[in-house]
Parts: sequence; structure tokens; C-alpha cells
Amino acid sequence: GGGGGEHSFIFKSIGIVRSCFGELNGTPWQPHACPASRCVVQLNHKEACLPASLEGLSDFSHVWVLFVFNRNTNSPLKQGKGRILVPRTQQPTGLFATRSPHRINPIGLSLCAVESVNANKGIVVLSGIDLVDGTVILDLKPYSPSCDTRPIDTVHTPAWLTHSQQRTLFHVTIDPSVVETVTNPANSRKLELYRTTPTLLLELVQQVLAHDIRRHNNKQTKHSVLLDGARFQFEFRAGKEGVEGIYVVNVKFGGGDSNDADVVNVDGAAADGDF
Repeated sequence: GGGGGEHSFIFKSIGIVRSCFGELNGTPWQPHACPASRCVVQLNHKEACLPASLEGLSDFSHVWVLFVFNRNTNSPLKQGKGRILVPRTQQPTGLFATRSPHRINPIGLSLCAVESVNANKGIVVLSGIDLVDGTVILDLKPYSPSCDTRPIDTVHTPAWLTHSQQRTLFHVTIDPSVVETVTNPANSRKLELYRTTPTLLLELVQQVLAHDIRRHNNKQTKHSVLLDGARFQFEFRAGKEGVEGIYVVNVKFGGGDSNDADVVNVDGAAADGDF
């Protein structure tokens, strides 16, 4: 029982994300963690009322992205749980006091930077993202400092939040052969989001791997991460006091060449200037 009643709503997807993050592993925990990350939000012309609905969005530097955690498999509703174990603290906390992706209604909210907008094609290029490829988009709302910020002296958070956000960043070294391979035009043309800016992709590799992206139960030393269709293989190299750093040893490109019309660089311009 209880107040409030029960209501059901049907939401329509307004678009899909084409992200540099091809897998959940490596997708950052918050959008600001990887400034070099990029994605294209491809909006549905009918459901999103294009092109009129995108008019004026390019005047804003940031946008709130409401999306669905459509790759989640362990909803707390199914498990009958109302608490979440906070990462790095193992402290059980109420679901609604966390930003866990495992929610009763699997809806996410991210603040991302707007790189470019093409209203006619229904394309919004974003940076500083935490969205995995194929993420379903529900809405876009512009960021307004007057509405979305509060005076710092009026804001308070629990102590565990500060502790949970303290992360040790690893030093990442990319083997020169990997740098040469990625920046080689014969290979960089196989990229989608970083085709004209392969060095920015290398920056993304460093930003992603600086965080420990291993599964908690994965004690192997060799790993890989998929970024913009390129699979980077890396190793954790240990010293006397544990992990010294990460060394990127190899990269493999898959899927062949991308279609020129579908390739977007970080400025939101297509490889052929079409976007």
C-alpha cells in the first residue's frame, strides 16, 4: 500500500547515440572524466519534431542528456533491493541517494558539451560524455547556470561521497608503434569520430585508462578496450608496491573503412563537409 498510487507512462525514444565507447567496459563513470570523448546523437525526424526542435540549441555550450540505461541487466526492482553498495566504500546506501545506473526506472542524466548541431539532419555532436554506443535518448535540455547551479555555501553532501570519488589515476604510456599505427592515414580513415583527429583519440585512450577499468574480480594483467572501433590492448605493469602504470602495447582496427557520409569529426563537420 501507500500513497501516490501507481501510474505507467510510455516514453518514445527521440534518438540513438553513436559513441566512441563501443563497450560498457571503458565507458567512464561520469561525463567529465574523459573530456576527449565524443558521440553523435542521431535524432529521429518524426519523434523529435525536426528540424524545428533543434533551433537555438547551438547557442548553449552544454546540454543535459536524458537517456535509458538500456544495457542494464540487474534492476533492483527484480532483486527486491532498495540499497546500493557505493563503489570504493562498500557502504550500503539508499538507491535514491546514489547515481547507480541500476535503477527501478533505468533513466540516466548526463551533462555534456555541445560541439555542433545540424538541425536539418537531426545531428548533435557532444563531447565529455559517458554514453555507450547504442544508448537510447529520451530528451535534451539546455544547461542554464542560473537554473542548474546553487551557491556553494548552500550545498552539502555526505562524507562517503567525497571518499567514493577519490580515485588513483594511473600513468599511461602508449607504445610508439601504437601512436604510429593510429596516426597513419591508412588506419585513421577507418575511424568514425576521430578520423581527422587521431591524436585526440590517443588522448582519449590515456584519459580512459588512467582510471582502473578492470572488473573487480579480474586479476589478469592483459586487457583491451574498444574506442571508436579500434581495440587497444594494454597491460598493467607492477612494481614493488603494486601497479606502477599502464602500457598500451597494440591496437587493432575492425570493420573496414567507414562510409564517408557517416564519418563525423570533433568539430561536427563531416569528412566531406556535409554535416
